[in-house]
Parts: sequence; C-alpha cells; structure tokens
Amino acid sequence: MKKLLLVFAASALVFASCKKDDPQDPGTTPQSTEEKIIGDWNGDEQTMHISFPPLIDSMSTTDISWLHVEFLSSGKVYVDSSGIPTDTSDWAVINDNSMTIDGDTFAINTLTTTNFNFGFSETELGATATMEMKLVK
Repeated sequence: MKKLLLVFAASALVFASCKKDDPQDPGTTPQSTEEKIIGDWNGDEQTMHISFPPLIDSMSTTDISWLHVEFLSSGKVYVDSSGIPTDTSDWAVINDNSMTIDGDTFAINTLTTTNFNFGFSETELGATATMEMKLVK
C-alpha cells in the first residue's frame, strides 16, 4: 500500500511540475502601434549622427530627461520642456514601422510598453543626418 501511495504521490508531483505555457487571456487583444504610443513619455536621450565623407563624421548623444511628451488619442502631441509647454503638433501612425509628427515622417525603431525610440535619416548633397530620440515611461 505504501508503494502504491508513493507511486501516486510521485506521478502527482510530475504532473504538477509540468506547466503549460499560459495562453493569452482570450478577453485581451495585442495593442496596436497607436495604442502603445498613446500616453505620457519622458525623454531619455537623443543621438545625432552627421556624415559628410570624407570631411565630417560626427556623433553626439544628449541627455533629454528634461523633456516630456504626451501623445493623445485625438492625434495631438504635446511637448514640454521642464514643465514649460513648448509645442503642440499632430501625429499619426502610418504603419508598425513609421509615423508622422507635424507632417514629418519618422521611423519607429523600438516600441514597447516602456521604451519608444524613433528617428529619421536624411541625405542631401552627399551629407547624411540621422537622429534617434529615446523616450521611456
């Protein structure tokens, strides 16, 4: 009898230790790109890279922790600098990889619930300027 109880206990332990992957709650759907962007974001850093071969190849990273950006579902974005409102613009998602702010197109490089990195790259007359802005929640 002890052996039988031991077998049941061992098999119960085996089944209890096997954990299925938790499926996504059927009542929730993944957030769209727009839903992930909407909300309050704080500046982290901005990186600028300017290249004009062979004369210039410069990269600089600036702390922008003083920046606060609020993307609203109405398509407005409010930007303030250390509590002083500085700009109001329109924004829209083009697709999962790009968006517009005030008519300018930006690439969405990273977008999670806590990190939002976007930027642009332009080349004119052989010079290339690349900017990436990193925001955090």
